Amino acid sequence: MITKKDNPPLVAIVGRVNVGKSTLFNRLIEQRKALVSTLPGTTRDLNYGLCEWDKRNFIAIDTGGLMEQRLNTQNVMDDIARQVESKAREIFQKCDAIIFLVDARDGLLAPDRQIAQLVRQSKKPFVLAANKTDAEKAKQKVTEFQKLGLGTVISVAAATGAGVGDLLDRVLKILPKKSGTKKLIPEKEIKVAIVGQPNTGKSSLLNQLMGEERVIVSALPHTTREPQDTQLEFEGHKIRLIDTAGIRRKSKVPPKSLERIGISMSVDTLKKSDIVLLMLDLSRNLTSQDIELARLLLNSSVSIILLANKYDLLEKDATTVKKLAAYFDKNFPFIDWAPVLYISAQNGRNCQKILPLILEVSEERKKVVGKKDLNELLQRLFKKMPPPLQPKKRGGQIKSRAYISKIIQKDSNPPVFGIKVTNPIKIPEQYLNFLERHLREYYKFLGTPIKLVVERDEE
Repeated sequence: MITKKDNPPLVAIVGRVNVGKSTLFNRLIEQRKALVSTLPGTTRDLNYGLCEWDKRNFIAIDTGGLMEQRLNTQNVMDDIARQVESKAREIFQKCDAIIFLVDARDGLLAPDRQIAQLVRQSKKPFVLAANKTDAEKAKQKVTEFQKLGLGTVISVAAATGAGVGDLLDRVLKILPKKSGTKKLIPEKEIKVAIVGQPNTGKSSLLNQLMGEERVIVSALPHTTREPQDTQLEFEGHKIRLIDTAGIRRKSKVPPKSLERIGISMSVDTLKKSDIVLLMLDLSRNLTSQDIELARLLLNSSVSIILLANKYDLLEKDATTVKKLAAYFDKNFPFIDWAPVLYISAQNGRNCQKILPLILEVSEERKKVVGKKDLNELLQRLFKKMPPPLQPKKRGGQIKSRAYISKIIQKDSNPPVFGIKVTNPIKIPEQYLNFLERHLREYYKFLGTPIKLVVERDEE
């Protein structure tokens, strides 16, 4: 994220469904952040991204389609569609300028006229842009949009980038001249992804932590289709929270579907995070997919906090927490260093403990242990239990043991330790686990994976 020293202006991209708003958004911010599909209604939540052009900058906002009156079986507007529409309308009040995007291939349609009225009513400066003008027939339809009475129409093809430079020039002209002129300095932040199976309460948790409805929440699974991120400040630290699409087994997800693409984006996101909040649903038993997700996180070298959600739905007695702890220990023995919080994202139970725990785990992740302390620990462990005797050669009678000369910390965030040996005898996995267990016993490393690398001591 960036330090908003001069509060970059907000520019909302609005329009009806499937006119290419997400494609244009990705083009403006020069990265594939928004999920793009030919299916209408792909974008649900608001997406924010930094756009820099001609030594100026602004925050582009991708919105869901307006005027999409989807009805359910009871002939009532679909709840998700209603929330998408509501959020898209709200942004008219929050933004500093508008890019009103229309589809040149389809020509002027009734919803375009309705949105044009909303643009006028907002009294915000705007640019009218006709997308998909790469075909000759589409170019001929551009003039139809003059009937909206919104002035000059800029022709663009967001998919190829044609005309986007002209569009950006126009956007800068309608923004206040001194806005977005200061250089934006990248700031240090803790990247925290919220991960879990569909409908475990990830979006509800993000809204609970933000204190506002930043993402759409529904009882229907797969409501969140693409990673949604937002930044908050807590006790002087910048934390970027990323709500991801629900991840479930590949075999259950149709190939090339929006869900499959969203899951792929979520997996990419969690691998780039510092900490992952793994959401688990206490209203049902753990599944093999929950365990598989935890293994994926372990292999990604991210720090992990387990959030056992929907605690409010359990029938409880004095032994409930103890029984749950034993249950998680049994199912997640490979991440027994990950702290567990029992929460309710719906009513906020224990959610106030999450941000302090994120800061604590972040510090543990960056912890550095001195050489002297490490090697004093090594000597104590040698006395307690030296490496086991092993045959020097396969099937041989003569036995020897690996001699560890020292331990050094090679890296942090996450921590990596070098185990230096002077003879070429393999250290058994069990003994490496013994070393890791005692490193944690002495130095904690709460919620953080430790990597041990065995190296020949050449000194």
